[in-house]
Amino acid sequence: YEVEDDGTPIPIPTGYAQSRWDWHPKEIEGVKIEIKPELKPGDRVLVAWVNDGTDPVVLSKVVSS
Repeated sequence: YEVEDDGTPIPIPTGYAQSRWDWHPKEIEGVKIEIKPELKPGDRVLVAWVNDGTDPVVLSKVVSS
């Protein structure tokens, strides 16, 4: 449910599903980034944009089912 800044629930109109995601920045020491050899230029990937939309982070390779 979507809520106000103080946590008070906002009524949801019938037929709508809403969610709220809260993210808190955290620095973690010793993080490794591994790029799998299977990931090649031209592959389709799922990307999350961070730092106000300036930096892309590849989350997953998109493949056919």
